[in-house]
Amino acid sequence: MQGTRAFVPPKVQPSVLVAWLFAAVVLGAYTILRFAVATPSAVGISQVLFLSGPLLALAFSTAATWAAPSRTRAQFIWLLLSASMGLLLVSECLYSWQAVSEGAGPLSLNVADLLNLIALVLVLALMGAISGIDRRAWRRNALLVVNCLVVAVAAFALLYGVWIGELASSIATVYAITMTAYSVFGLMLLILVGFVWVEMGPVRESSSSRLIITAIVVYAAGLCFWPLWRLSSEAHVSALWAEIVLDVLLLTAYLLVFLAGVHRIENATADWLRTPAVSYRFPVPWVDMTVSAMATVVVLASGWGAYQAGRLSPGRDVYLGVLIASTLLAVCRTVLAAHLDERLGTRLITDEVTGTQNARGLDARVAVYLASATRFGESFVLIIAAADRFSHLGDRLGPELGDEALARVASVLTEGLEGTGQVFSLLGDRFAILAPIADSSEAGRLASRARSLVRSVVVAGRGLECSVGFALCPDDAIVQDALVLRAEQALAWAQSHGGGQIVRHDDHIERAIGMNARTNTLERSSRLDMVRALSAAADARDRSNTAHSRQVAALSRSLAERLGFDEEHSERVQIAALLHDVGKIALARDGHPDRSRYFPRDETVGQHAQLGARMLESLGAEDIPVWVLHHHERWDGQGCPSGVAGDMIPIEARIIAIANHFDRRISGALHGSPMSKLAVLQDIDLGIGTLFDPALAEMFIEMIASSQGFGWAGWGHDS
Repeated sequence: MQGTRAFVPPKVQPSVLVAWLFAAVVLGAYTILRFAVATPSAVGISQVLFLSGPLLALAFSTAATWAAPSRTRAQFIWLLLSASMGLLLVSECLYSWQAVSEGAGPLSLNVADLLNLIALVLVLALMGAISGIDRRAWRRNALLVVNCLVVAVAAFALLYGVWIGELASSIATVYAITMTAYSVFGLMLLILVGFVWVEMGPVRESSSSRLIITAIVVYAAGLCFWPLWRLSSEAHVSALWAEIVLDVLLLTAYLLVFLAGVHRIENATADWLRTPAVSYRFPVPWVDMTVSAMATVVVLASGWGAYQAGRLSPGRDVYLGVLIASTLLAVCRTVLAAHLDERLGTRLITDEVTGTQNARGLDARVAVYLASATRFGESFVLIIAAADRFSHLGDRLGPELGDEALARVASVLTEGLEGTGQVFSLLGDRFAILAPIADSSEAGRLASRARSLVRSVVVAGRGLECSVGFALCPDDAIVQDALVLRAEQALAWAQSHGGGQIVRHDDHIERAIGMNARTNTLERSSRLDMVRALSAAADARDRSNTAHSRQVAALSRSLAERLGFDEEHSERVQIAALLHDVGKIALARDGHPDRSRYFPRDETVGQHAQLGARMLESLGAEDIPVWVLHHHERWDGQGCPSGVAGDMIPIEARIIAIANHFDRRISGALHGSPMSKLAVLQDIDLGIGTLFDPALAEMFIEMIASSQGFGWAGWGHDS
């Protein structure tokens, strides 16, 4: 398999070094002039130096916006950043003008505060763009916003009640609320940036992206310090250290944005951020529980604070506002969470292709019917219908047209049986029908009706053929698993005897299936012995990893089962994975193929997938040769031997490709030295969308992260 191309960071340009040196000089000069020299002229020069920070940040973030590829996530991020820098520059100018003209900063809510608020909203939007929040469903985003507001209200109540409310007793309540809001915004930014930083994957645009995030962290820390300095100065308490920390934090944040812009412009030919830097893989249920508890505590605490405050106390209005806000947010959380749970429950029992209920829905409805049958003696039938040879038709039409045909079959069955029975979509091309009946003859008529409806669907110019199997309750079974099994056995009997038939389960089928099962067990045992022998012969060609095929087979089967493949399908994937390197048997150790009637002499080692496929075709291994042939293809079409891309690669081959890549990396077979499990998972994450199917790769990463071992060999390579 072709490995991922390692990302080599660009060399540091001289202009970047000059920018870093310039930023350090500006920061040092401002600190010395403002706090060490502190003469009127020095303070004036330091004020100009301070304003140069947001001015440079605005200029270079705007330049990076123009340099970014048009209409990409990167351009949107830089646009938000430049807009926020522009607003903050105007705000700083207004504040400095008032401080110079009046000798002190503003003591009430003003235009600068409004500009700061808008800039902070833009910064929050910027963090959302980096983390890919726009890819989530709007209901989940709404719940996320409500959760953030709950945390913000809780932080506001805590800060105001414990700290700022006491310090601000001598000033206007609105101004105290404004100061508290600054600290709350700072804390929220720190929490959000902390989440993004922890969950941030290996971003290729690391120099500028991480500088931006660092700048936001520093600015958020400055917001937290702002009320401490302002309220201390209003209370005539010496807070020079707080002023030094605040000014240095804010100026550092502006200069970091300036440096991020310089890095981005100088490396404009390098990769830009086109996809989110954060992938939401792992659920965090403790977050919802924590926010729920926080909302409850805030409601109780704010109510108690309002009760304790005097009737004429300005703090009483603040606590009442917090009480109302927290109560409304708690109600919104409850409504949104209930709606999401309901939608999740619906999605869990709904087939995405056909829109009908899936196997989970069938299990639930069968349980209801069985309870009714047990209590009231009612009868019902379970019918399972399948379009004969639909898998071959789907391979010829492609996945999209195949799904469209299945959706039409489901629609025809649902409309044709409306008021009579309920239709369910099962795995592959099978459909189940559950209906109450009076007797077995009515069940037969319903099964015949279902077959006629499926036959009426025309695909690729011809009507579908349909086989039907059914079982009755309580005549054939009174236990759920037994009823489903017997309906499936009746369907299997109909399909194995020419197809196009309607079969009810009976004792004759039970005996015949028992004999076939024993025969199949013997055949399977013999086949697996042969497969293991072939895979061992292939692994013997690579002394560095003699258990490679078994490891890949164990991983592939686990991933197939996680995808919902049935037992037979998962076993065939396992066999294909065991044999994926069988073509190496035909290759001599010097890299040239042995002479054989299967292979021309000029084949190379890189073509072992083709050689293996030809060997397996000669053995009559059904569709396994196709999977082996394509296990070195890439999702972007740059693989071999055929160069097919995306869904045109069989999903079984895509499964084997990921498992093969993982074991090769973790054993050191590709580069000579083993890699840790975490490093290999990061490597697979880098290959999402290029080397690997994104959905399968995400599922594989989650599977490995939550599992300890697989298959026969376990994990001896992890370090």
